[in-house]
Amino acid sequence: MKLIKSCSTIMLLSLLAVQCFAANPIITHMFTADPSAHVWEDGKMWIYPSHDQDDATSYGSMNGHHVFSSEDLITWTDHGQIMHTDDISWARSGHLWAPDCAYKDGTYYYYYPVRDKQNKNRIGVATSDSPAGPFTDSGSYIEGTDEIDPACFVDDDGQAYLYWGGHHLRFVTLNDDMKSHSGVTHVELPNFYEGPWMHKRNGVYYLSYASGVQKPIVYCTSSSPTGPFTYRGVLMDAEVTGGATNHHSIVKFKGKWYIFYHNIALSDISCRRSVCVDRLHYNDDGTIKKVVQTKESVAPVPYNLALNKAATQSSTAQDAGPGRAIDGETRGKKDDASVTCTNREANAWWQVDLGSDYIIGDIKIWNAIGADAAAKFGGYTISVLDSNQVEVWSSHQTAPAERPTTVAVGGAIGRTIKVQLAGENALSLAEVEVIGSSIPILPEISTDLNIAEKKSVTASASSTHSSSYSAQKAFDGNLGTRWASTGESTPWLEVEFDSTVTVHGVKIVEYHDRIRSYKVQVYNESWETIFVGGNPSSNKTYDFPAVTGSKFRLQVTEATDGPTIKELELYVDAESDPSVSLD
Repeated sequence: MKLIKSCSTIMLLSLLAVQCFAANPIITHMFTADPSAHVWEDGKMWIYPSHDQDDATSYGSMNGHHVFSSEDLITWTDHGQIMHTDDISWARSGHLWAPDCAYKDGTYYYYYPVRDKQNKNRIGVATSDSPAGPFTDSGSYIEGTDEIDPACFVDDDGQAYLYWGGHHLRFVTLNDDMKSHSGVTHVELPNFYEGPWMHKRNGVYYLSYASGVQKPIVYCTSSSPTGPFTYRGVLMDAEVTGGATNHHSIVKFKGKWYIFYHNIALSDISCRRSVCVDRLHYNDDGTIKKVVQTKESVAPVPYNLALNKAATQSSTAQDAGPGRAIDGETRGKKDDASVTCTNREANAWWQVDLGSDYIIGDIKIWNAIGADAAAKFGGYTISVLDSNQVEVWSSHQTAPAERPTTVAVGGAIGRTIKVQLAGENALSLAEVEVIGSSIPILPEISTDLNIAEKKSVTASASSTHSSSYSAQKAFDGNLGTRWASTGESTPWLEVEFDSTVTVHGVKIVEYHDRIRSYKVQVYNESWETIFVGGNPSSNKTYDFPAVTGSKFRLQVTEATDGPTIKELELYVDAESDPSVSLD
């Protein structure tokens, strides 16, 4: 499939402030669900989701969990697998479901639901000194746990509570070891199904949860983490997930509230889910406004891009290297190793390489402390250079730098930030912060077209359930209609064009997830197989070497029941075929 980059979202050389967004789902290289979101002491957003297999046909093949982090909610780092059922001596494989993580006194506690050797739902806990693991299992499940979906809430006073449940909510007040407790409390809540989450705002405790299969996320409030709880209503509608039971978490990040959840936008299959994030807002009375899912996700959250990046300067005096200005220390005293210093020279400079282009919002400069600091640091230029070292923005400052001096850049796109003195003097800096965010991945616009929708076609099939489900329905461009076979497990579906076309890809959009293997064939005096596939993803185009013909067939070779297909899409390259149009 040939792709071109679209610059309609952001002009990379523009110096104007821009409103940029990522896209939901936020993790696309693997299927993830049930996100538990937290902000730890490093200031990053961390999410601990479960993991659906690429070929999952149920929730019984979930064995390994990954963890992800981000500084701006746009660029996410996959830290790899942190837990697998093979690491849990007392557990069976296949049911490592929605986890959570908590932090207390220097230790991260990873709570996970899994089935024990007797096939009973239990909750275990593993520990690590890092939010990214590796986590070491405690060796046994938490006594009294008998269901799924743990959520650990640590209150402002350090007291931790563990909530969980399927159909009924349970919780315990955890002891200092974050595992033992004095007893389980059962709580009856309206329509409680699973996926509890507790958060606190302005002294109010908010307990939210899934109210059923393909039903809303609802919430209650209380003046205590142990209740009693008052039902408040829906915070996210059921249709947001598009067919899967939702599971969410709510967290405050750099002054704003966010909700993480999952949908099935990448797969259209309920057991192949994907994590999303959107803003969460409150009414003046503290109730939660209903969340609206967006395809755009959220705007980038600015952060200090310069921290611990690679810095250089025109010269170094007194062993005061350039890295001191990006170490997070703003103290500014020359005798405590927190200040840079060059030789006294003409047009002394300091710069930091951010590693790649970013959107730059503000630059903050902390001058050194000392009687002559202001005199040395008066009259200087701040510049932003792109990856080609071309200056894209600059500002000359005539007043001495303060502690800090903040200069608004306003959205310039750059990689290198440079500070340069005018005249002859030594340049000393206590700290430089570059406040900005990642450039969102630009949308990719395909030059491919579904030729079966663009051209007149004649469709046929080995069998048809009824006239309402004719073969032609699989080529009408309407996902609300479908072809259905009579129940045979190896049917075929054909399409014939009025002229030859050159096809290089296929997409199969099923109504039910039934096909387990298939062949795509072209007719040239006889049927020739051009592609063999397994269980198809409804949101994925499968490419193969380009083949020219006028008659193509989908031959199902294995299915769990009679296949029924919304659309059979065959792709051509519109860029190289003048007979079709992008319009």
